[in-house]
Amino acid sequence: MSNSMLKEDETAGPSLTPGQIIEEMVAIRDEKAALAVRTKELNEQWSALEAAMMALGDSLGMKRMSSDLATASITTEIVPMVDDWDAVYAHILENDACYLLQRRVSTAAYRELQDAGIEIPGLSPYEKRKVSIRKK
Repeated sequence: MSNSMLKEDETAGPSLTPGQIIEEMVAIRDEKAALAVRTKELNEQWSALEAAMMALGDSLGMKRMSSDLATASITTEIVPMVDDWDAVYAHILENDACYLLQRRVSTAAYRELQDAGIEIPGLSPYEKRKVSIRKK
């Protein structure tokens, strides 16, 4: 929402009507959806150009190429690819290797356990408020 639209009176709150807020939220959501589509298209174009650059670099035996605008470097890094989650989890449990996992608790799994009356030490429920908008 544009900052100019949200001029707050300290006692009355935002100076917009609910209808104006909803319409602005719908416009922003629609713009975000259009940007997401465009981002996907740009990511696909980037990947195609990246593949072309790698193929060209491989064929020329070069890992670094330049234009008047920029320099491109082809680099390599080792990243994990899971072939067998059961084996990974077994290793983590046997070796107390939780550091191999990223720090994030599954919201869906947490809700299921909470609904079943199971409490997980170290976690507490947090009510995250949001506004949902549906177009007519």
